[in-house]
Amino acid sequence: MNCISEITNTPASEDEIKKIEKSLELEIPDVYRQFLLRTNGMVYNLCVLYGTDDIVDAYINNQLAEYVPGYLSIGNDNGDRELIIKADRKAIMCGFIDAGAIGTAEPDKWFNFSEWLKAGCMILSENDSSLNEGNILIVSIPDDKIKFMLDIRSVFSLKMPMSEFKQNIENLPYVIVEDIKYAKAKKLISRLKHPECVIFSERRHTDKS
Repeated sequence: MNCISEITNTPASEDEIKKIEKSLELEIPDVYRQFLLRTNGMVYNLCVLYGTDDIVDAYINNQLAEYVPGYLSIGNDNGDRELIIKADRKAIMCGFIDAGAIGTAEPDKWFNFSEWLKAGCMILSENDSSLNEGNILIVSIPDDKIKFMLDIRSVFSLKMPMSEFKQNIENLPYVIVEDIKYAKAKKLISRLKHPECVIFSERRHTDKS
């Protein structure tokens, strides 16, 4: 971890993490598991990152099981926005959402948790022009996999052979479009039959990759 925190806690144990996974019947993403094993919660740049007990409390208090099943809240912006992430071992993307909008909306902006943590947990403005461009990623696959693939190929005009496409999405997340404007990405994603399986990830101008 490359950032210096304002407030950190003692590390969580594997037993503590497994206990909340069993309690919620959900997986803690590996990126957040590694964070908890370093510090069981942290406050940095006004952001609050939850420890094991807080994750359980946020899950119950925000009624995530009812409104966004399969997701966890792992922090907040020290205000009314919760930081949510998919409850999947391989999940890496997270985003802020107003607590009152949970279940009726989704984060406007998704970002890589590890990169954001290393960058200092900055809470970025919705109007920050450096966040207007990024990539579109497939993060999960629905049961009707073939129909989903055909839908993706059609909406995003992919020329990749189905055999190659099928092989590529075995390892998620998988980037299907690079360097696209947020507004256009959002419009394309809304046309999908399974928009919940695809996200937009911002690219900062300072990125070297």
